[in-house]
Amino acid sequence: MSEHQPSEKAEWADIFPFDPYPNQVKGINSIINTLESGGFHLLEGPCGTGKTLIGLTSALSLVRDPKTKFERILVITSKKQQLSAFESDLKAINNQDDVYFPGLTLIGKSELCPYVQTGHIGEQEIYHECISLRDNTQELMEEAVKKDRTAREANAAFGLQARAEQAPKHGRLTVNGKETPYMPEIPSVGDTEYCPFYASHITNAVQEEYPLSIHRVTTGEETLTEGSACGTCPHIEMRRLYPEATVTMGNYKHAFGPRTVSALTAPLVDKETILICDEAHGLVSEVRDQLSYGLTYSKLNHGVGNLKEVYGWLTGDGHQAKQRLASSLIADSPLETSDFATSIKFLEKLRSFISQAIVDGLKDEHGASWRADIQSSRRSEISIPMQSPTKPEPDPVSKWAEKNDYGNIWKLFLQVAKLTDSVKDIVSRKIDGKSPDGSFPIGAVYELFERWWVGSHSEYFRRVTLSPRQRVHANPNDSMPWRAGYLAKIQINNSIPQNEIAATLDAFGGAILMSATLSPLDIYSEVTGVTKLKNGTQPPGSLVTKAKSESERQHEDKDPRDQLPDLSAVGKVGSSSDKSMQEKRRTVGHSEFELGFPKEHRLSVAVDVPKFTYSNRWPPEENLGLRNTYSTALSTVVRTTPGNVLVCMPSYDEAAWASDVLNEDSNVQKEILTDSPSSDAETQCLKEEFIDGPPKVLTTSLRGTLTEGVDYDGDKLRGVVICGVPITTTGTPLAKAIETAYNHRFDGKGFEYAFTVPAVRKARQAIGRVIRGQDEVGVRVLIDQRYVQTDSYTSVREYFPEHAREEFIPIGIDDLGYELQTFWKSV
Repeated sequence: MSEHQPSEKAEWADIFPFDPYPNQVKGINSIINTLESGGFHLLEGPCGTGKTLIGLTSALSLVRDPKTKFERILVITSKKQQLSAFESDLKAINNQDDVYFPGLTLIGKSELCPYVQTGHIGEQEIYHECISLRDNTQELMEEAVKKDRTAREANAAFGLQARAEQAPKHGRLTVNGKETPYMPEIPSVGDTEYCPFYASHITNAVQEEYPLSIHRVTTGEETLTEGSACGTCPHIEMRRLYPEATVTMGNYKHAFGPRTVSALTAPLVDKETILICDEAHGLVSEVRDQLSYGLTYSKLNHGVGNLKEVYGWLTGDGHQAKQRLASSLIADSPLETSDFATSIKFLEKLRSFISQAIVDGLKDEHGASWRADIQSSRRSEISIPMQSPTKPEPDPVSKWAEKNDYGNIWKLFLQVAKLTDSVKDIVSRKIDGKSPDGSFPIGAVYELFERWWVGSHSEYFRRVTLSPRQRVHANPNDSMPWRAGYLAKIQINNSIPQNEIAATLDAFGGAILMSATLSPLDIYSEVTGVTKLKNGTQPPGSLVTKAKSESERQHEDKDPRDQLPDLSAVGKVGSSSDKSMQEKRRTVGHSEFELGFPKEHRLSVAVDVPKFTYSNRWPPEENLGLRNTYSTALSTVVRTTPGNVLVCMPSYDEAAWASDVLNEDSNVQKEILTDSPSSDAETQCLKEEFIDGPPKVLTTSLRGTLTEGVDYDGDKLRGVVICGVPITTTGTPLAKAIETAYNHRFDGKGFEYAFTVPAVRKARQAIGRVIRGQDEVGVRVLIDQRYVQTDSYTSVREYFPEHAREEFIPIGIDDLGYELQTFWKSV
């Protein structure tokens, strides 16, 4: 038996598809030990550790074990390439004899729509167009029944499907190289376009015979291709199939996005599910984004209009059928007609507070001439805080509500807003015959002001953002004078998601949090709430667990769209727990592995030169000495490295500067490519251009997409050089609010926890792009004294794992060329 193989007693041995290395054996056994007691395991290991297989094997072993409570696995990752890695590893597991675990990847509607993939519908229009085509299909079916052309709508659906299958003149619609049964254009009856894929689904549902099975598809692309080829809707098939999967794969929204959990993945958020969180170094920022919310001032106005419209129906104004239906729906709720009048007045008062805050903010920004200034051509985005970013104090709106004891009125308004959204939805479908295109404005108003009410002033930051209009509006409405030059968006941003993460993780039976860059693990455990789970101090619930509970309250015998919301849950996030801290404690384990490839294949150096901070380097013409030092270092790495070099800078502007100085250097013979903010497709093209052909240099931002979750395997990359520490901008009101929240929660360590440590993880992710296999050779260069020094308060060296600190040799810039040349001669 190979020394790499697990012992014969290892229950997971038949799942792992290759001969495991010692670290993989150790990692799997450690994770199983942690998860068996319902715990959470932190796994850090560089590329080549095999983290995806370690995670899948350990979790699948427990799911298969009848002695455990586990029934399924939810894998989430923020990178599409990592999603592909999980899909590939699951297929490798399933390609073995006597081992099979069905899996399915969850992706968005635009990625699964045959008409989007063939260019008939734009990605941005998919939700509106899908609803329109679906409604048209339904109307054509109903019309066929009314005109006695068929006895049942199901027969009409079959007829529409057959109509689209009629022999087309110009071939058939083809998706990913496979023909569908339908004509290449969107079919129509007269001038009414409809969706044959949806019509086919109706037929299949009536017959209870579906063309796809969970054993036939795994990846999103397979669901799209096979579903389209069978003539049915791939997106509906994905939603139908995923409950049958042992392994469901998706992104962070599927576990930490309240709206996505409510709409789709609520059944997965329970104690029978093991959560595998990949790229978990970004967990805090990902969840912070999911918890933040915003709506335009215009949508706020429309939300007021929604309230007034439903109130009108209840008081005898408007369409009579709508009056009757709305009145019957309200009669089934705990609310009265007068509650709508009260809520309208309350929302109008909230709106007036925000309006005045915008005007006051413009006066503070521009002074007495603000009306003229906002119409100038030199407008830029303005952030107007609704609360102090440096003190966790209530905002004026909350102070007003508290002073007047309006807590009950705020809750009543939220209940009315939530009910209004449901009433509008039901009336639209039942009376107007149209499916709403997403939620109504009042639904967005509810989302914003519920967070505003329940979110503490240390965990959430309230502000208004003014974005310059493309064209100046000479005569804005008197109630919105800022619209002369700006569009307003009201935002509530999560500052510190520690409690929400802890409570959401607690809803799962266990979890694996893994990345190449979790360290320092003690800080990571603090900011993600894992320490709270270990101590039993996690909150009783989160917005995600609330969304799950609301989803579960729906009656199975009713169409969920026709059910009124549970208004008793409004304003509550979790219920009190009867469990003691001891009972709530969860086991926490960890595994840390260093780069296991031969050290003689790589050179890792940290160059001791002055800090590359914004204040040190800008403006460029006044900091030529510093810039000359960095341009010399860059040139040295690029000239001495026999292969592709990735140059990582703190921003895209600095990446452009690096390209310029390298292009101007006559000693640099390589082609220089420059990354910039762009689409995924454009970035992929740039990457392919970089790795194809003779050696090149690619300059990019450390906050871009080419420094994380991207493989440059083999000889595609020989060197990575990093200039500066990529600390994000800290001067904005939101950044200050985040630092304040972290200071308040973590004993004054706000800057360290919220900015410095995440920046080091960014740098470590970037250096991980080189040396990703046993035989790969390359250099890793950090340029900035903060990577070298240990006795300065700005030093970041302490935030690297011990093995990395030992490996990154501190050198002076004069020694850089010698070290690089010596290394390349040795290999």
